[in-house]
Amino acid sequence: MLMKTLHVVNREEWRKWLENHNSTEEDIWLVHYKKHTGKPAIPYDDAVEEAICFGWIDGKVRRIDEETYAQRYTPRNKRSQWSEINRQRARKMIEQSKMTEAGLQKLGNALNEPPEPPRVNPDDIPADMKAALKSDDLAWRNFSAFAPGYRRNYIEWVLDAKREETRVRRINSVVERSRENKKPGMM
Repeated sequence: MLMKTLHVVNREEWRKWLENHNSTEEDIWLVHYKKHTGKPAIPYDDAVEEAICFGWIDGKVRRIDEETYAQRYTPRNKRSQWSEINRQRARKMIEQSKMTEAGLQKLGNALNEPPEPPRVNPDDIPADMKAALKSDDLAWRNFSAFAPGYRRNYIEWVLDAKREETRVRRINSVVERSRENKKPGMM
């Protein structure tokens, strides 16, 4: 797959690119060095904050090689939902007078929307999911050792299933992935 990539090491370089291209490009894959390389790279929070200033949002991550990966950034859809963390970032950028007109247009009325409903408690495992996990000692042990955020992601994924057969398939996938000690990711 051909990706248009950009490598910047600080938010100033990223902001400059966004100033010049935010209204003409459909996407860009921002290249990051992995931490173990020790090479300079723009911090994730800086990259997202600058993107928000121009009405852009982060998306998929793709591995490039042993040292680098790329994260896709695209212009936000006017109807897209704003997470609470991104609303906080937008407020911060507005307070720092960094938000552009393009960013404010995409933000629209999002700052006035009610906060997101509380997320699932990672210790409140649905009974059917818990029974399936406990039927496999290794899967249960690994699942229980996952960080709360990973457990929550798995639980929400199961709870989001609309049909019973989808729910069963997802539970089986969680058991298998937990047995292999795989955290939630591309599911």
